[in-house]
Order: sequence, then C-alpha cells, then structure tokens
Amino acid sequence: MHMADRLDVVTEEYAAAMPAHASTPPHHDELDALLRQLAAKYIWWEPPSQAVSRPRRVIAQVMDIGDYRDVQKLAHLIGEDGFLSTLEHAEPGWFTERSWHYWNYRLKRSTLENMPARPIRDFADAQ
Repeated sequence: MHMADRLDVVTEEYAAAMPAHASTPPHHDELDALLRQLAAKYIWWEPPSQAVSRPRRVIAQVMDIGDYRDVQKLAHLIGEDGFLSTLEHAEPGWFTERSWHYWNYRLKRSTLENMPARPIRDFADAQ
C-alpha cells in the first residue's frame, strides 16, 4: 500500500472519531512526518518506512513508552479520540498493564474498578 493511501486510512479513521466541533483532520504531510519520526524512535526493530504502514501500532507504542513531549505532539494531531480509537483496536502485546490502565482511566474509557481486560494472545487458536 502506498504511503498516501495508508495516511488516508488513518486520517479517515481519526476524522470519523473527531468531535463535531474539532477542526479539519491533520494534514497528510504533518502526520506522515510525525509518524516517521516517532517510528524511528519507538519502533526500533524495523525501519520507519515499514513501521508507519501500521500507524496504530506506532501510536500505541508512543502511548505505551513515549515521553511527554512526543505524546503531546501526537495528541495535537490526532486528539484524545485518536488515542481512544487506538485503545479500542489494540492488539495483544501493544500495552503494558500499567499503561493500559493509565490510558483507559485517562481517556475515561473505564474506572479503576471497571477496567477492560488487555487484549491477549490465544495460542490455542493459532493451530
């Protein structure tokens, strides 16, 4: 898939999640540049050009281990609804228990007493 096509998907996903009063979705170039920068920093096991083909994975990694400044840069482009969408579509292994609890509570997706379970791998289904 071409980079512009991947960014269309991300922009459409997050644009659909944006509140009605929000401004226009992020520009492709700005989002592309930030995702590449964050992928280079946080997805060390593969080249950024490959990592950005899964934008939610890059976003989840920043949510999981990112520093405050990088989280804020990302929040500026995708908003809290973009983070919420990433949580809702998280795959097993994307979040530590600590960050899973933090983000679910921070985004008001749950209370401390009613925390959704983290996605887990089911190896029984892998056969």
